[in-house]
Amino acid sequence: MVRIALTARVALCIVLGACGGRADDPALTVVAAGVEPPAVMRREPYADTLHGEIIPDSLRWMEDTSHQDVRAFVASQTAYTNAVLARLVN
Repeated sequence: MVRIALTARVALCIVLGACGGRADDPALTVVAAGVEPPAVMRREPYADTLHGEIIPDSLRWMEDTSHQDVRAFVASQTAYTNAVLARLVN
């Protein structure tokens, strides 16, 4: 049982790590046989200027957690993670 829990944790780290990378980088995509891949993360051009420094923030749209697009993206990622982990446990 401990080994399954550890394997599930490792898989979760891999899946979540893939979410933080660029969606167009195939090296960062975790694919499980028979599991539909999650939605591609949308990136929008946006930048803040703080103390004269331009800080790009292409994921600014995700800050409004009540927005329908954010909820849909999170639901897609959650469904994918659960499907991948379910295959490891079963």
